[in-house]
Amino acid sequence: MGTHAGSVMTLANSIIGVSVLAMPFCFKQCGIVLSIVMLLVSSIVSRLASHYLIKAAIMEKRRNFEMLAFRAFGPTGKLMVELCVIGFMLGTCVAYFVVVGDLGPAIMAPILGFQHPTALRPSVLIGNVLILLFINLGVAVFVVLPLGLLRNVDSLSTVSAASIAFYSCLVLKVGYTLLLAFTQSHAQVSVVQLTIVTLQALAVDTSPLSPVHSCSFTELIPVLSRQTSICQRQVV
Repeated sequence: MGTHAGSVMTLANSIIGVSVLAMPFCFKQCGIVLSIVMLLVSSIVSRLASHYLIKAAIMEKRRNFEMLAFRAFGPTGKLMVELCVIGFMLGTCVAYFVVVGDLGPAIMAPILGFQHPTALRPSVLIGNVLILLFINLGVAVFVVLPLGLLRNVDSLSTVSAASIAFYSCLVLKVGYTLLLAFTQSHAQVSVVQLTIVTLQALAVDTSPLSPVHSCSFTELIPVLSRQTSICQRQVV
């Protein structure tokens, strides 16, 4: 896979992965109208941040956040950016391990002979915490660690392409289930009911969900660092 295609796949996997996992919950809590508005606002802010970051990186001839912050704010700014990047990466890793711990019982229950996936959850049986621990430990040692030791980020392009294929299957499955539910439902929704639901959604406190929307567009300039030559007109 070429350099540009590999970078695009890695970037798309970084963005789509978080969106697919978190967006359904946000849409459920906020409603369709408010969630779309928040997504639009987050995308506009992220686009402006990307524009200024890439423009500053080209002007200063820097290809990473740390050195760009050092040129702009000095050693203190460089340290703060490094801490923020580390915190963001650790939070992302923890989120994905939580997802693995949540979906792992559904996959491992038939293999281990349990009739219901909930039998592996800690809330049902405290002793099964060890099973979830071994699942997360196995994923960390045999999947995350080998991928994290790769020197070149472009080597992840194949894995990213496979992830996007799985995301597409998930979206198709959800869309098919939704379409099937609509065709089998005979309930009629009036305009007044739809307006009331929309107004109730606008009154929801979105502060706990705003990081989820904003983190969907946080992959700002990793593609720039993978390119050997970039025309300034194409970026700025």
